[in-house]
Amino acid sequence: MNRIMLGVAAAGIGALVGCSTVDPLTLPQTERDMKTYTEKNTRPLPTERYKIAVISKVVPHRSDKRFDAFLASEMESAIANNFSNLGWFETVDRKNGVALAGESMLAGGKDASLENIPGAQLALVVESRVDYVAKQGWKRTAFSNKARGAQIDSDFRLIDLATKEPLLVRKIRSVKTDCEKGGVQAAVTVVANQNAKKFARIVAGLYLPEVKVLQTRGDGQYAQVAMGKNYQATPAVKEWGWWPYKYLPLCPVKKTLTPAATVDFFTIEKETSADGKDKYDQSVFAHGTVISAKDKNAWVEVDNYETANVFKGHNAKLAEPSDDGLGELE
Repeated sequence: MNRIMLGVAAAGIGALVGCSTVDPLTLPQTERDMKTYTEKNTRPLPTERYKIAVISKVVPHRSDKRFDAFLASEMESAIANNFSNLGWFETVDRKNGVALAGESMLAGGKDASLENIPGAQLALVVESRVDYVAKQGWKRTAFSNKARGAQIDSDFRLIDLATKEPLLVRKIRSVKTDCEKGGVQAAVTVVANQNAKKFARIVAGLYLPEVKVLQTRGDGQYAQVAMGKNYQATPAVKEWGWWPYKYLPLCPVKKTLTPAATVDFFTIEKETSADGKDKYDQSVFAHGTVISAKDKNAWVEVDNYETANVFKGHNAKLAEPSDDGLGELE
């Protein structure tokens, strides 16, 4: 039995060592890669950044509340950091009356006091709850002193302060296990950031303007787009762990903590109504997955690239994530 387990583990570790990512810059540009698409229609872009107030609340843990206040603070910081990195959002200073207005709103359970938030166009209200992960790695426990990880469920509401209407509502869950004893606080920090990053990516896909394809390589298999970490256009974040849990290791597995961003390639269609107003729509013709990213650009592997016909000059935008934020085992 031990030999079988060791053999399977060795095979899994070998897969880890042998895994590599293609660097598109090492691939030559073919005649097809040198072609350029010229967009006939362009739509106006935002001229200023959105100002957003972040309000974080935690559902009290049923048994062990020692990390509730810490979770609220970490989630607020994670949201502020991830939205600031988007480039099109600016978080307003909560020291100037925003915190008081937010707490008043949350205490009443309504959005009635949103007009009391100064200097903000949007309010992001996030309500989170934490569950502790027991030593075995897959069990839940009611007490943090018996835990080696954390699971956080967050309910996000992005609200337009002008209309008091929600623009976007999402529920997101992330889990961090296999922490060292006493590492629950570190797990809360990591998982809060994962939830914030996943929601920021959804917002980026829905509200940030499109960018251009800068170049293609590998006969169109890889496309470089003018967005990267500033759009949350990043590759998957993964880690190795033992299945089913580390105290009975059968084989190592790779868990996806944050899925890779997916990208839509499209052209813009313009229609002028009878009253003279222009209406714009996007016609998606190809998809791809981010494999590497820098601050303001990323490389995307194009699906079915032989027939997708993605060229330099095409428009690109983040696709709305289809997963529920739970991650997966590979």
